[in-house]
Amino acid sequence: MYLDDVLIFSKTLAEHKAHVECVLQALRNARLRLSEPKCVFGTLETSFVGFRVNRYGIHTEEKKVKAVRDWAIPRTPTELCGFLGLPGYYRKFVPKFAQRTHLLHDLAAKSKNEYAWTDRHRDQFEDLKKALTSAPVPATLDLEADFILRTDASDTAIGWVLAQKQLFKGKMVERPLGYFSRKLHAVETRYPAYDRELLAISANLDHWACYVHRRKRTTIYTDHAALEHILGQNKLTSCQWRHLDKLQQHDYEVKYYPGVANVVADALSRIAYTRTPDTLGPGPVAGESLVNVVELRISASQEWLQDIQKEYMQDITFAPILEHLQSSGIGRNITATNDKKSRRIWEREKGYILRDGLLFHRASGEKLCIPWVLQADVIREVHDAILGGGHVGVEKTAAAVASWYYWPRQTDTVAEWVAGCDVCHQVKHKNTRLYGLLQALPIPTEQAERVNIDFITKLPAGEGGYDAVATIIDPLTKRARLIPVKEAELTAETFA
Repeated sequence: MYLDDVLIFSKTLAEHKAHVECVLQALRNARLRLSEPKCVFGTLETSFVGFRVNRYGIHTEEKKVKAVRDWAIPRTPTELCGFLGLPGYYRKFVPKFAQRTHLLHDLAAKSKNEYAWTDRHRDQFEDLKKALTSAPVPATLDLEADFILRTDASDTAIGWVLAQKQLFKGKMVERPLGYFSRKLHAVETRYPAYDRELLAISANLDHWACYVHRRKRTTIYTDHAALEHILGQNKLTSCQWRHLDKLQQHDYEVKYYPGVANVVADALSRIAYTRTPDTLGPGPVAGESLVNVVELRISASQEWLQDIQKEYMQDITFAPILEHLQSSGIGRNITATNDKKSRRIWEREKGYILRDGLLFHRASGEKLCIPWVLQADVIREVHDAILGGGHVGVEKTAAAVASWYYWPRQTDTVAEWVAGCDVCHQVKHKNTRLYGLLQALPIPTEQAERVNIDFITKLPAGEGGYDAVATIIDPLTKRARLIPVKEAELTAETFA
């Protein structure tokens, strides 16, 4: 018989001595021998299956994360998969793990010929290594404490955190036991908001079943208020029944928690773009988080802003303006130059502000200028995203875009996008009544069997006061008879 890794954890030294004696006696009774070089007694910290365990919780082991810190840039998809395997083992220590690795996972799925390492991949590669070497410390499980589950779902990912109220440095605080997040599958991205939030709860309980199943009460916090009343719903879909069946295996309570306050789980599933006066001009008070049309982007907002700065220099509209603002600034004396092009650009750039490398349009209320290449990203988030817009029309989409961003001929761009939306063409129904089917009239076999009558009105009055003409045409011979009439006296009865 072989037994490996016997850990004895105690709260006090006296309690620890008693525990050690009991364990040693049990091993003696089972006739098991201990390897003296591998034994450590009375220590405040130990290593166990790749983790460091101490009084404050579970940490990543230094010799393990050192391999990640010193990892060279992968040159093939195989090498990249090998890298992702090790940090994947520590994923519960890293908030926003799915967001931090989505580009790398997408690149690892490509063939060797399609493999192309870019600056964005390098930034995510370095960010992941930094997150692993400075990972937060999850708490150890307290069997006597209730569980707290915080969940959230966006249109691209779901995220959650499991926590408990524990004593930490003299205070009762909510300490995380672990983080987790994952991308939604193709089918799951088409779920309505209610089903996605319910999926986040169900997947959460599945993932942490080893902790919460048949244990203490679990309080689930979600930013979807309707889920508080899921047990009182009269009608449920088959998908909702499956999730509800899993919920019934646990002692749980669902509570509504506003998304703005649900910081941890919300950050795992989405990145909110925050606008404050010192960065974006007039707006809400400092520190107030505003959810805009890019809140559900899988990439970080800071990364997206860097893309905007790079694309400015390639944009035919904003490149000359940005170049002039960076070289000379607003308010310079240009009256001495005869360069018409420079004078014209100077007149245009007076309507713009350059702040932290980003252009803002004055006349529209200092809205962020979006280069042509990235305009589709903005419209897609507003119009196509289920939580963002849900395929609304041109006016609502244009209004949502204009409330945050600016570029020339914005409404035309939005209208072109909406007109080319396949989902709108396939799903949206017409509000008009059904049109009748076109049916040809039968061809007459004799003259005057049928006549076509029409009136030409609003003509200048002629002799006798006639200002209209009645036309009578035989459809067989095409013979026409024109009769002068007075429009004011023209009625069905008098004409007949």
